[in-house]
Amino acid sequence: MFVCGLKILYTNSPQQFLTMNNTIIALFQTLNIVSLMLETFAFVAVRVIALAIVLGDYFIQGCKVLYTNRQEILENVNNIRNAVGYQFAYAG
Repeated sequence: MFVCGLKILYTNSPQQFLTMNNTIIALFQTLNIVSLMLETFAFVAVRVIALAIVLGDYFIQGCKVLYTNRQEILENVNNIRNAVGYQFAYAG
């Protein structure tokens, strides 16, 4: 009787275990995809933040250089403007 009960249990249960197993596999695959997306997002977010910090620092340093050398830069630009203007001046 015990063996017969196990046989009935075994013959009725595999479909139920198979369905539950597929559901668990689907859940684990979904969790794996979500974790992969989070890891990728975190990696990209860290890289973007680092890039923004570096570019911001370059921008600030460039502004300091421009402000420090503004008189020389204005003189050079004015000389170039005058040189180009002389090329189009009417000589006659």
